[in-house]
Amino acid sequence: MNAVEGRPAVAVVIPVRNRPHEIVECVRSLAALDYPRDLVEVIVVDDASTDDTAGAVRALALPGVRVLAGAEHSGQSACRNAGASDANADIVAFIDSDCTADPGWLAELTSDFADPTVVAVGGGVRAKDPETWIERYEAACSPLDKGPVPAEVVPGSGIDSLASCNLVVRRRAFLDAGGFDAGLAFGEDVDLVWRLRRLGGRVLYRPSGAVEHDYRSTFGAFFRRRVDYTIAQGMFLRRYPRNGGVFDLPAGLLIGAAIAIAGIASGHPALAALGAIAPASDAIVSGRGGGGLRGGILRVVTSYAAALYRVVSRAGKYWALPAAVAGAVLALVASPAWSWLVVGALATMGIPAIVEWVRKRPGLDPARFAAAVLADSVAVNAGTVWGCVVHRTLRPLSVRFAFHATSASMPPSRRPIAAPGTSGAPAGGAR
Repeated sequence: MNAVEGRPAVAVVIPVRNRPHEIVECVRSLAALDYPRDLVEVIVVDDASTDDTAGAVRALALPGVRVLAGAEHSGQSACRNAGASDANADIVAFIDSDCTADPGWLAELTSDFADPTVVAVGGGVRAKDPETWIERYEAACSPLDKGPVPAEVVPGSGIDSLASCNLVVRRRAFLDAGGFDAGLAFGEDVDLVWRLRRLGGRVLYRPSGAVEHDYRSTFGAFFRRRVDYTIAQGMFLRRYPRNGGVFDLPAGLLIGAAIAIAGIASGHPALAALGAIAPASDAIVSGRGGGGLRGGILRVVTSYAAALYRVVSRAGKYWALPAAVAGAVLALVASPAWSWLVVGALATMGIPAIVEWVRKRPGLDPARFAAAVLADSVAVNAGTVWGCVVHRTLRPLSVRFAFHATSASMPPSRRPIAAPGTSGAPAGGAR
């Protein structure tokens, strides 16, 4: 297949096992793509299904669609690798069998390959007809969906990976990187993206190239998957120790808080009041960059609030459960005063539930949304601790801080990117 009209030829690879109805719906969505049909080949890799999954695809008799039938069950990653190896196109797109593609999916995600430095692009992942309360929570808060803003994928930033259910890569770069690690049960997409980045390629996120995904509909399946994915973080951070999250904090926030706490603790209110000098100075300096004093104050308030919320959210997701257990033990064996640690840990899990419900307005009542957020946090906490044990590392519990002189010098949480098809370095600063 040869590129025409400025669009590249694409091989779409779909791993599948025992999903005859889902795979038919997925393939039909690909047949309806707004993309030249002669530039698309669809490779369904059947992972030794025990039903008529392969036959259901063949019965569609759609041009450009073929089935690779595996003799033994080998897993999704091995199937994706087999499909990419067998592809005839220079661009390979991955989608899962329980997903359907928007008509503009490929058109949106292939434009950036005009830039030779781009090796992979991923798109948005939306919930497909959410019905149960846990599906509606996933529709609002799934880690597979990276949000509505295009950005460059940078480890340690707001978008540090992409989902394999919606990922388009250069075939040559994919093969050079070794493809997906078939030995990983979870997080093989994170591992691939980080390897592609380490080899020097740019990886982009374009939410407009979206697919719809069938999320797990039961609480048990949702909880187990959150735990499993988080356990894998220990392995990732052992492989890529520099890819942990970074907290960007304005220095004025730290200095002001330290002075205020010291004043309160020492019983000197006047000293505590001096803590306001650092944020006030930050506002004045930041306002000189535009907006005057009012703009500086607004910048300080928003940046301080965002920084504090990121710390609270991180604490609730990764440290709350160990802290609560430690506080409860210390309260029993040492002093009841340690119960503050339990209360504080639970607060870091509860505050994000309130903030996220107000911010996202999900199709779910506050009580069940809060219950889902708390369950999500417990799952991530448990997976983090167990991942540290299994992979013999404390890196998932560690954190790096980067301090910035003023709020105006704070970097964006996401590295912005230019319009599709625009070559060159991304706009905006980066960590």
